[in-house]
Amino acid sequence: MARRKVRKKTTRVKNRSKFPKSLKKMFQKGGKLLTQKRRRELPARYFLLPKQRKYPYVNPNTGKPSVYLLTAAYRRAKQYHRNDIAAKAARLLKRYFGITPGERRRRR
Repeated sequence: MARRKVRKKTTRVKNRSKFPKSLKKMFQKGGKLLTQKRRRELPARYFLLPKQRKYPYVNPNTGKPSVYLLTAAYRRAKQYHRNDIAAKAARLLKRYFGITPGERRRRR
């Protein structure tokens, strides 16, 4: 009986980025992502938690609220049991885009 060769599993990660492509393009300005310095330069109203400058929901390049950033903020807030932030993100999603967090945005 011939023995089967067992292949070792590798843990190599192929080109994993910190942000999805849609968010990465949104934050790029001159090839740089939203760094701490740039985060401090943005107005506090761009964030759901303005004093700590956490949970950005406004696209810094256009100055308009982003559906991608709001859903990301909602999911991150739920993940860390920040229900106040999640409720705020859900309210803004409803106001600006007319959708709930679990709903997908319809293409026109």
